[in-house]
Amino acid sequence: MLNKSALSFLTAFALSATAYGQDVSSTKESGNILDVISSQSANVQLRNYWEAEVGKTDRDKIGGEMVTTQVRGNFTLNAFNDKLSNTLTLGASSKTDRTNQVKQRSPEFVSELTAFDSDYFSLTPNLYVVAPQDGSGDTNGSIGLRPSLKHPAVNLGGIAMLSSSFTIDADAQFSSSKKDAAVRSEVSDEQAAGLGLTVTANEKTDDKTITAKGKQGVTYEIMYTPSVALDFSQVVKGLDVEVFVENVNTYEPVLEVDGDSTKTVYQPDRNTDTYFRVGYAINETLKFDNFFWRSDKGLWEARGNTDGNKYTNLARLSYTIY
Repeated sequence: MLNKSALSFLTAFALSATAYGQDVSSTKESGNILDVISSQSANVQLRNYWEAEVGKTDRDKIGGEMVTTQVRGNFTLNAFNDKLSNTLTLGASSKTDRTNQVKQRSPEFVSELTAFDSDYFSLTPNLYVVAPQDGSGDTNGSIGLRPSLKHPAVNLGGIAMLSSSFTIDADAQFSSSKKDAAVRSEVSDEQAAGLGLTVTANEKTDDKTITAKGKQGVTYEIMYTPSVALDFSQVVKGLDVEVFVENVNTYEPVLEVDGDSTKTVYQPDRNTDTYFRVGYAINETLKFDNFFWRSDKGLWEARGNTDGNKYTNLARLSYTIY
């Protein structure tokens, strides 16, 4: 059963579609300022994830395997000549864990505005919201800006069309409630009490966790994504491949004790995902994509990484309803 947040999203979406959804050509002809919805679409996706952890080197035995199966429904309303895109995603998933239960995915809402778009550059403000899975948790999300440099497709001798881009995603993350802030300074129990900090001791070790209730600030994230794509439709209709690298830099606020007070500092963390995708459009409504990617702690730190790497394969079948 869908939770209240999911039902609210879906109800608002359905009312918008009913009130504004019209044929694009009739909208253009009427010129009515209320006819802002330019198009609608919906698709269903069947996804299968395979994930595995690898030790300190790629030669170590693969362990920690996990298989996840998902069904997603994506409903999109485009407005203002498709410059504003609003997508609601609902779905369910099942993991190969001890329970193998089918659980509802957290409802997601994404809104993107194409503020500027040309052959070589685009600028897209965006909003991302995730509702709580069980209806009783926090609503989280981010608001950001995505500038992208791109190069028009080049014909490689009638074999493939080559295109490339370099995208930056900069966003600030938010939550519906204030979370506890981590404190990375060493303080005594007396000093922590005087500053209003909470000290939690680990019963199995001598480690202590120090937090400040409801004091966490805004987390910032910057992602750099170079991408190269080849469209082989001239040789094999519907076939394309893509390689892209997501370099994610996260800046999470933590507290440091400074005398009789605390101050916020930002703790950086880096992660790199290297993707290889093969896509095949079976027909106009049915498409298959296979993604394979490796995750490690930063592009330059990967060679000396001691925490191991993660490999994921995603097989995705998408069916466009309308």
